[in-house]
Amino acid sequence: MKNSFRNNAISDVLRHCRESCSLSQQQVADILGIDRSTYTYYELGNTMPSAPMIIKLARIFNVPYSKFMEVFAENDISLALSDSAVPEEDKAHGLISAKLSVEPIYSLSKDEQTILCLYRLLNKEEKQKLIEDARTLSRDSED
Repeated sequence: MKNSFRNNAISDVLRHCRESCSLSQQQVADILGIDRSTYTYYELGNTMPSAPMIIKLARIFNVPYSKFMEVFAENDISLALSDSAVPEEDKAHGLISAKLSVEPIYSLSKDEQTILCLYRLLNKEEKQKLIEDARTLSRDSED
């Protein structure tokens, strides 16, 4: 499977998304909590990301997870990702559309990019709590 996966376009999609977001491989790996070499293997096509990892990557890059799934389907690779495995907020925010459009975040500092990508991994309730906490910190810093 290692050699057959190397020929698939998923690595190209990952690299395109990461570069379009002006993120380094190390930044993506840190956000995911994995070794840089593991993420690099995804981009090189040496290993295939799991279904939950595909969802996380789609969130980080703010692209439809279905774009990754299309690549797997086109290359006749089986990846078990049922519709029920996709978080409702991803469905609700249109992340299941087939259009690949990466919004660049290159104008942000590296710390801002990291915060944004980590935010994208949170569920709706966690996002709301983070916003409330940030507001509290912002008010406290004004004093």
